[in-house]
Amino acid sequence: MEIHKTQFNVEEMLKTLKAIAEPLSHKNNNKLIFLAEESIGEIISDEGKLKQSLLNLLSNASKFTKNGNITLGCYTKQKNKESPVYLIFSVSDTGCGIPEPKQIKLFNAFSQADSSVTKEYGGTGLGLTITKQFCELMGGDVHIKSIYGKGSTFKINIPLCRPMVQIKKKVIAN
Repeated sequence: MEIHKTQFNVEEMLKTLKAIAEPLSHKNNNKLIFLAEESIGEIISDEGKLKQSLLNLLSNASKFTKNGNITLGCYTKQKNKESPVYLIFSVSDTGCGIPEPKQIKLFNAFSQADSSVTKEYGGTGLGLTITKQFCELMGGDVHIKSIYGKGSTFKINIPLCRPMVQIKKKVIAN
């Protein structure tokens, strides 16, 4: 797999994602909420892989949440002035949650929290594996925090790469 870095606007990507994810969330009578820093703007990354990763998380949240909330958050984070800035995407839901012992296996191919999950909800168990691979290719990672019976939060962290500002040169006549 290769990375195809392009310059794109995060807000525009999120609008596209919302249009795709909203019908999925409404199937189980969920409310979809998007929260994002306004100042993120243009970045350089693999928009397709990032979008697919977020869609995998939103799709899972929609599938495993009924009559609840699904929130996609987007913000930047820097540990200190010397460390790199990361772009963080979090997908939180008020769904069924995942027992802690089963969280470790979630990113393995063909793995789901429970074998009965495949029967009830469908799916192949590849979405999170693909998401993890894509995040690592982009120089980041994906993590889960979940409380069984309360819901889950998946966070994607990728290095923030901004486009270089191009300075236009103006010829001044003598």
